[in-house]
Amino acid sequence: MNCTTCGRDATPQPVQSSADVSTAGTLAGMALTRLSATPYAGRMVRGALVTAWLFAWLATAQELALVPIGSGWRWQPASDSPGTFPEHWREVDFDDRAWPRGPSGFTTFPWGGEASVIAPFPATNALCLRGRFELSDPAGVTWLVLRADWSGGFVAYLNGREILRRNLPGNPGDPVPFGAEPTPHGAGLAEELDCSPAVAELRPGDNVLALQWHPPRDGFGGRLVPELLANFTRGPFVQGTTPSSQTVVWRTPTPASTEVELGESPEALRAVFADSTPTTNHVATLTDLMPDTQYWYRVVSRDGGRVAASPVLQFRTFKAAGPLRFVVAADVGGGALPQYQVAAVMRDAAPDLVLIAGDLVYPRFLDRLADQRFFSVYRGQMTHTPFFVVAGNHDTTYGWPWEFVDAFVCPTNDTDAATLAGESTWPEAYYSFDCGDAHFIGLYVPILYAGLELRPGKAQWRWLEADLAASRKPWKFIFLHHPLMSSGPHGRDDYNFNNLADMAELAGVLLPLARRYGVQMIFSGHDHAYERFRPVQGVHCLVTGGGGGALYPQAGRDPASAQFHYRWHCVQVDVAGESLHLRAVDGQGVVFDEMFIQRAPPPPAIHPATWHTPVFDPEPAAADGDGNFTGQRFDFAGSLLPARPGEYSNPGRCWVNHDNSHLYLGFAGVMLPDDGNLFVFLESPALPGVTSLAGLGNGVVDPEGEGVDGLDFLENLAFANFRPAFAAVVGDEFADVPARGFWRTNIITGANGVTVRTNLALPIGQGVFRLAPGFPEVPGVRLQQFNRSPQTGPVPDEQNADFILLVLPLAELGLRGDEVIRLGAVVGLGGYSTNAAEQTRELDTAFLGARLDGQGQGPVVLEGVSVRLGEALDPEADPDGDGMSTGAELLAGTDPRDPASVLRLAAQRRPDRQLELTWPAVPGRTYHLEVSLEPGGPFVEITDADLPRRATRAQEQVVLPAETNDTPRYFRLKLAP
Repeated sequence: MNCTTCGRDATPQPVQSSADVSTAGTLAGMALTRLSATPYAGRMVRGALVTAWLFAWLATAQELALVPIGSGWRWQPASDSPGTFPEHWREVDFDDRAWPRGPSGFTTFPWGGEASVIAPFPATNALCLRGRFELSDPAGVTWLVLRADWSGGFVAYLNGREILRRNLPGNPGDPVPFGAEPTPHGAGLAEELDCSPAVAELRPGDNVLALQWHPPRDGFGGRLVPELLANFTRGPFVQGTTPSSQTVVWRTPTPASTEVELGESPEALRAVFADSTPTTNHVATLTDLMPDTQYWYRVVSRDGGRVAASPVLQFRTFKAAGPLRFVVAADVGGGALPQYQVAAVMRDAAPDLVLIAGDLVYPRFLDRLADQRFFSVYRGQMTHTPFFVVAGNHDTTYGWPWEFVDAFVCPTNDTDAATLAGESTWPEAYYSFDCGDAHFIGLYVPILYAGLELRPGKAQWRWLEADLAASRKPWKFIFLHHPLMSSGPHGRDDYNFNNLADMAELAGVLLPLARRYGVQMIFSGHDHAYERFRPVQGVHCLVTGGGGGALYPQAGRDPASAQFHYRWHCVQVDVAGESLHLRAVDGQGVVFDEMFIQRAPPPPAIHPATWHTPVFDPEPAAADGDGNFTGQRFDFAGSLLPARPGEYSNPGRCWVNHDNSHLYLGFAGVMLPDDGNLFVFLESPALPGVTSLAGLGNGVVDPEGEGVDGLDFLENLAFANFRPAFAAVVGDEFADVPARGFWRTNIITGANGVTVRTNLALPIGQGVFRLAPGFPEVPGVRLQQFNRSPQTGPVPDEQNADFILLVLPLAELGLRGDEVIRLGAVVGLGGYSTNAAEQTRELDTAFLGARLDGQGQGPVVLEGVSVRLGEALDPEADPDGDGMSTGAELLAGTDPRDPASVLRLAAQRRPDRQLELTWPAVPGRTYHLEVSLEPGGPFVEITDADLPRRATRAQEQVVLPAETNDTPRYFRLKLAP
């Protein structure tokens, strides 16, 4: 196969050779189109799909539990009649591979709230369950405990021998018949059952815990949640990490000593903490540690002559300064499969710390529920990663809080004991700590009633203000259970009956304080969903309540909402220098939303653009009726330009891509108010620009006339060291074609039908325009504005664009593709003046550029940022050595600097012997296909099969009919400009 392209003199020029394509031979040696990294949502953050989550998670947890919560079991209902059990089913060597498999716990009711539904309702009389585990050294097991929450009755067998029975008739060792009816026992509180006499039954290698379970006969509430634990019934887990200290916590089934061995390698452990006082709850604080250092540790507890020791574990002390990663989740403790899946994602993120914003255990935090709903679920991660928790309403509000308080060792506040008691709080109820460049504050606001409100003058509010004022960290984060805004069902709560929505009341107190002291983000839960908000008073709020509890639907739309997802998830936050990158990750490991915060503009530099042609044109049939197209995706590549958020908006980040014919500008993570829009300005070195917009418009609101009133009434904006010649007015997902008279509206579907609300009574327009009198429209511009990537369907009651794609012809910009351009962007808000003496628009402090001075409707000055499209190249040269000249590559749409980016014709034989040819294409280019029976020609153009063809997409395809003989054929492409 030989591909050619035509230069300007129309002389065919060979540019790429590959393997011959014979109608009878094998198609080989052909490279496909170049793939670019998709820099946005829909990516996997873990290496495997969630079908494999269980066993990867189990590998860590098994170090501390023989059969952990959520581990893989197999089960089988006993035969119906006459009611028998499989022979030898309790033994290690029994072959259970044909049995169904899934994670514990188990339920017989479809809505039973556990990980696996193991028998349809009505349930069988009895079930056989088998949990296999491996053990390298049985001699290391001192105490053996079966922790179980169950209804009905069960018999437990270890390697074939009965070790325990509950609520079933007979003596130990007696068979329990299929039809045996259990004595009543309700699930809801786990019990720790001592099985230490059965330690002798453990063996090196394979072992099996077998359970014969008789659910309650009514079928409702059939539940069994088992764990087999060795030595420790909780932990060990780390708490309260600092740069110089670490607290380790664990629990034993009998009172014993508290000892820790520590070292900087697993082979060099030494005793560093010892307390011989017998206790079941062990707390050891290790001090005088080095910052950002990996340590290895082992905990030991002694009871007379019995000694229990953990495996050798590890942790890392916090950095005193520098980048960090943390994970945030809330409303986690449901105990069902989604919680386990999200727990695996949290672990795989490998964060420095985890924040849990309340509701750790459902229905309420009780010590006998806490392990199977929290500590055992996160056991593997908590051995090395500190979890910092604050209380939610299900943790402390519906009963005494002390079981929650006693379960954790958190930092403390300095409020005196009498004041704490008077406000029903405690030293760890609210606190702060530092990690790297960040300061974290946990607040106690589980719900707004019974005196739990956060109000000026209360001790927690006074402590918060003092703490924020004292911190010198560049990044500040607050986490609490109760949100400040939400579109979920709690959004209209008024639990203290003062005729103020609880969230608005809390926001009115907390946001001004957070803004004053430079808090960037506030994380919360309570509503079981994911919701991201545009900044309000300069602060970004996020609800991350999908950690494992039952999800809540959207109940309305908060005015500041940017994204709402009914999805189990956690959020992963990376902070590095002046930049923050947040990813929302679901239980399958898929990133479904991202956001960015930039504290300050990057230092002056010329930023590189990337040679890449983003996938742009959606299928018209995929229109979702909400201004978008199902399947739309943000497909930009390369480095990015960070934009700085403002008081009420965030432009996200900008990518600059180009090819031989077009400049592509992409904005992702844009957050706008409903009456706002994004203005983007571009300076071309080939064209004259402006220093302001004064005098360019006619000063008249005339959507049916000159239009583009968004630029007409923007005379308060000027430019410094920046002379833009073009401006884009964008921000509405309903504007995918230029529209000079476009209004910012909101289409709302309600009980009374569809309502169109005007958000901004100024027809700002949408599109790209020359900064010249009358604002002439730039020919050939295309734009896409949509809400999600990938776009999965309509998002009701809003039309702000989170993703904005602009396609600009280089020729219309006066560009060749090797120049330095300059870009800048600002956000317009709801205020404006059409007074002929003013013609101003309210501008936020958000911007893309080197600097922005001013805000509001007063004078504002923007300086742009420089972007290099590429170095000037000789059109006859071949700098990447791929056999294709720079001029030919520019025509073909390939990158003249990348030897892997080259025009290739790929072929494959279909089962019906038709020949399928594909090639990477540039929309608008015309392609001619030629064929020859010899490699050197002569070639004859194919003029059927819809050829020649003007490309309409990034990859073109031709299917040629099957040949009746096996004569080899050779193909080549020619391009016409």
